[in-house]
Amino acid sequence: MSLSELTYNQDFGNRVSSLVIDRYNKLPKTGKPNVNEYQWTLISGICLEEEDGRLSVVALATGTKCLGVNSYSVRGDVLHDSHAEVLTRRAWLRYLYSQMNLTLSGQPSRIFDQINDTGSVSSNSTTCSTHAAKLTSSEPADSTSKSGNRLKFRLKPGIKFHFYTSHTPCGDASIFPRKIKQKCLEKLQNQSKRLKLEKSMVKKTKDSDHSERVKDNLESTLGLDQSHQSENIDGSLFTSEHDCEVPAKKRKSNSEVPSKKFKPAASEVGLKDFLAKALVEHARTPGSEETEEVETSSDEDETQNEEMGKLVEDFHRTGAKNLPEASHQDPRGVGGPPYQHTGVVRTKPGRGDPTYSVSCSDKIAKWSVVGWEGGLISSLLLSPIQMSTIIVGGGVPFSHQALQRALHSRVANCILTPTPTLLHAKVEFPAGRRNMKRVMKKFGCPVSLARPAGGSVVWCDVDYKPLEVSIDGIRQGVSRKKHNLNNINSTLLVSSYKMLLQYIQLTKQEHYVNVPYAKIKQTSASEYLARMSKCKQALGRWLDVPEQFRQFCVQDINEKL
Repeated sequence: MSLSELTYNQDFGNRVSSLVIDRYNKLPKTGKPNVNEYQWTLISGICLEEEDGRLSVVALATGTKCLGVNSYSVRGDVLHDSHAEVLTRRAWLRYLYSQMNLTLSGQPSRIFDQINDTGSVSSNSTTCSTHAAKLTSSEPADSTSKSGNRLKFRLKPGIKFHFYTSHTPCGDASIFPRKIKQKCLEKLQNQSKRLKLEKSMVKKTKDSDHSERVKDNLESTLGLDQSHQSENIDGSLFTSEHDCEVPAKKRKSNSEVPSKKFKPAASEVGLKDFLAKALVEHARTPGSEETEEVETSSDEDETQNEEMGKLVEDFHRTGAKNLPEASHQDPRGVGGPPYQHTGVVRTKPGRGDPTYSVSCSDKIAKWSVVGWEGGLISSLLLSPIQMSTIIVGGGVPFSHQALQRALHSRVANCILTPTPTLLHAKVEFPAGRRNMKRVMKKFGCPVSLARPAGGSVVWCDVDYKPLEVSIDGIRQGVSRKKHNLNNINSTLLVSSYKMLLQYIQLTKQEHYVNVPYAKIKQTSASEYLARMSKCKQALGRWLDVPEQFRQFCVQDINEKL
C-alpha cells in the first residue's frame, strides 16, 4: 500500500515535521538564530507528496516579524509580513512558477500537466513550446490568445501538498482553555514584575558571577524559585508563540540587549554544544512526559495535588489584536474566561505602529477558501490548490478544537474540499523558543534574555537562487538607504513585485507592463475574487491593505529577476 493510500495520522505528521527540520538543518547558518545571543525562531514548510507516496520538502521559511504600516513600500518590494507561515507560502509560489516554466520549456514537471488547446494534456515538449510561442503581447488579461487558446495547468494525478508549522498559528487558533495549578496561578501574578526587575538588574551585570548573584537576589526579592517554576507557565500564559510580533522600530531596543555580557563563562561552551546536538537530534521521543505537559489543554489530568493546589481554568491567548472597528472588543484584565473573543479576524500587534497584516489563523483560513496559490497563479490553473494536511509541531500549546474552529469551522460554508486534515506532531523544532529557554535554564542563564531572531530564512526547491535571507522585509546585507534608491539587488524574489514580474514573464503578456498589480489581479482572477468575497462574508470582517500599496507596476518585461 502506498503512503498516499494511508489515512493521515500523527506518524505522518511526525514524518513531514522531520523532513522540514532536516532540510532546514542542511541550509547555511546565515539568517538562522544566533545561539550566542539566545535567539530562537519559528519554522514552517510545505512538503510535496507524489503519486507513489514519496515525500519531499519544496518550500520552507523561518520568521516571527511583521512591519508596521509606516515601513510599508508602495513599490511592492518590501515584505510586510515575515511570519514563517506567510514566507513559506511565498516560497512555495516561487516553486509553482518554476514548475510551470519547466513545462513551457518542454522539460518534465514534477507536479504540473499543461492543458492544450483541445482541453487535453499536452503530451510532448513541442506542444508546450508551440503553446508558449502563441502567447503574444496582444493577448487579453485572461491569457486567451487571438485564436482562443488558453494557458492552463493542472496538477498531475496523485500530487498533494502538506503544510507544516512548528507552532500553533497566531490568532484564533491560539485561543483555548487550559488547566493550571492554583499556586502556579498565584506565581503568575508576580511574573510581570519579576521579568521587569530581572531585565533591569541584568543590564547592570558585568560578569557571570554577578549574574548568578542577580538571579539569587531576584528569587529572594520576589519569593520565587525559578527551578521549580512550571515550563507550562514560563511566559506562555501572557504571550503567544508570536509574542515577537513587533514593528522593526520597536524591536530595536530588544536587539540591543548586551546579552553577551551575561553568559556564565563556564557554561558557554556547554550551551553551544547542547544546542548544536539538539539541532541534529531534533526528534523528541513521542509521548515524553515533558512534551505532553505543554501540549495538552482541556484534556489535562484534573486530579488535585495537595502541594500545588486545585486546578483552575485559564486561557492560552494570542498576541494578535481584534480589529479596531469590531463590535466585540477583548476585555482587559488578567485571567479568567472569557479573556479573548474567539472566531474573529485579528491583526498582528503593532504597538504604536499598526499593521494591516491579519493573523496567520485568518490567512490560512482564507487560503483554504480561495486557494493557496493566490490570485495570479489561480488564473493559470484549472482548479485551486488545497493543502491535504495542516500539521502543527510538538512542544507547543495546542488544541485541536481551536485549530478546527479557526481554520475550518469559521469558513465551513465556502472552504475548498476536501478540507485539510489537521494533525498534531510530536516532533519539536529545536531552534524554537521553548527549547531555547529550556537550555538556558539548564545552564543558569536568565530566560528573559531569549528573543526572536531578526532575520528570516526563505528556501524553495528551484534552480535559480533557492535560498534568500530577509531582514525587515528586504534582502539581508542591503541598507534601507540603498533599498530606497530602488536597488534591484535588494528586492527579494518572494516579494509581491517579483511575483508579478514572474507572472508577466511566464505568460508573456507585455501589455501588462505599467499596469497596476491591483488591476491585473482584478481582470485576470475573477473566480479567485469571487471566492474571496465568500470568505469575507463567512468571517464577517476582513482587513485589506490600503489601495496605494497595490498600485505598483512592472516597467520592463525583460527585467532580471
